[in-house]
Amino acid sequence: MLSILIADDDPAIRLVLETHLRRAGHFVRSVTDGVQALETLRRHHWDMLISDLDMPRLGGWELAATVRADRRWQRLRLLALTGRDSDHVLARFDDSGFDAWLIKPIRTDSVLTVIAEIMEQVNAAESDSRSSGERIG
Repeated sequence: MLSILIADDDPAIRLVLETHLRRAGHFVRSVTDGVQALETLRRHHWDMLISDLDMPRLGGWELAATVRADRRWQRLRLLALTGRDSDHVLARFDDSGFDAWLIKPIRTDSVLTVIAEIMEQVNAAESDSRSSGERIG
């Protein structure tokens, strides 16, 4: 089970994601913008943040930059949601701090698949770093 925070200003997307992620066994909370996301991140531990890119007050690009600049959240996984699929937007993802992204409209099975893939990569990286460490004894 993961603790997942959703930041999206679209209530329909929040509801669909919350419903499906809870059914999959995850703890889920949602907020409507990046400012609320930062406030919520500061109050609780989260494994993953799913963020829309275009939100009022603080958008997903800025939210990701803020999260990646803060050591407290270095292990937080970031998944972006966007309704834009232009080459310019897609090119920004390489250096954005997001672990993965999906283009809206999204399918909930795609979200679950991407979450599983991200966590699999994290677990593999952690396993590699443990096995490459020096053993005592």
